[in-house]
Order: sequence, then C-alpha cells, then structure tokens
Amino acid sequence: MTSDPYAAAQYYASPRPTNVLAIISLIASCVGFTVPGIIMGHIALHQIKQTREGGHGLALAGVIVGYCLFAIALVLIVVYVLVFVGLFVWLGDNASNFKNVG
Repeated sequence: MTSDPYAAAQYYASPRPTNVLAIISLIASCVGFTVPGIIMGHIALHQIKQTREGGHGLALAGVIVGYCLFAIALVLIVVYVLVFVGLFVWLGDNASNFKNVG
C-alpha cells in the first residue's frame, strides 16, 4: 500500500478547556470545605452548560462529595448533641448517688 502524497492532512479538534471552578469545587469538597464546594460545583455546572467547557464530571463529583460529607457532618453533630444531652440527664438523675459516695 502506498500512501497518497496529495491526501488531505488530518486535523484534530483542540480539546475543550476544563472549567477551573469545577476543579476547585472538587478539591474544596474533598478537603472538607463542603459548603463552598457545593456552591462552586453548582456554579460550575451552570457555567459548563452555558459555555460547553469540559469538567462536568469534576463539578458533579464536587457536588456529590460535598453533599455526602455535609450529611455525615450533620449526623455526627446530632449524635454528639444527643450523647451529651443524655449524659447530662443521666448525671442529673444520679446526682444523689454521687453525693453519698464521699
């Protein structure tokens, strides 16, 4: 097979630029800044829809990770508060037992 010296050159489309806010959203969410990560992820998704930039998966991952970590933090705060409220109630009910010890 001989190649045609007059064949048209192949041109490749340049890659789409990645939305910077999508990258920052994922990093912020993974580091623990969940609320800024969620907000930046939603903004990045909106920008990507308008400008057709790359990074949709990054922005979506930033939003999902942010929501998951935020939910875990809320559950831990509720458990923490319930444990201490229960501890204070238990100590209040058993205060007379501690007075008679000494």
